[in-house]
Amino acid sequence: MRFIIFSFILFVAYVSANGQIKQANLQAAGLTCAMCSNAIYQSLSSLSFIEEVAPDVANSSFQIKFKSDKNIDPDQMRNAVEEAGFSVALLRFTISFKNFELPLDKVLSLYGLKLFVINSAGQTLDRDITFLFLDKGFLTEKMLKDYEKKLGVSLRKNKKDSDDGIYTVMINQEGL
Repeated sequence: MRFIIFSFILFVAYVSANGQIKQANLQAAGLTCAMCSNAIYQSLSSLSFIEEVAPDVANSSFQIKFKSDKNIDPDQMRNAVEEAGFSVALLRFTISFKNFELPLDKVLSLYGLKLFVINSAGQTLDRDITFLFLDKGFLTEKMLKDYEKKLGVSLRKNKKDSDDGIYTVMINQEGL
């Protein structure tokens, strides 16, 4: 048992040392004007782990940079968008890796964020990687159905009943 705990601690420390969250891109649904964008901007900017929010009104999206000393909580980001009266249509995180091999069926843990990567086991990550969140509440319903069909898996777990705050993600790929 001690060996398992020690191995997990080493794995988490190794990932933390070899991965840095660079930014997130959050696309919102239901925006109709600059006032809508401003409501989301204000709501996201109030979160303690967010350093900077840059709105892109034309694309209904927000580039987000995080404070390096804080844990990141995607559920708080989703809640902030919902409290502003809108929903998340798409969430992506870009993480910079340096020679990190992602083990099969392991959870990537960075800054309090736990990511279960479904399409990259055994890959060596040595560049900026963009992860697409696949959990319900982080994609539109149509996109969720499309990804379930393309991937052949059910992505409809309820975030309130999720496994220890682990988010299902995939490496963002064009055409998928």
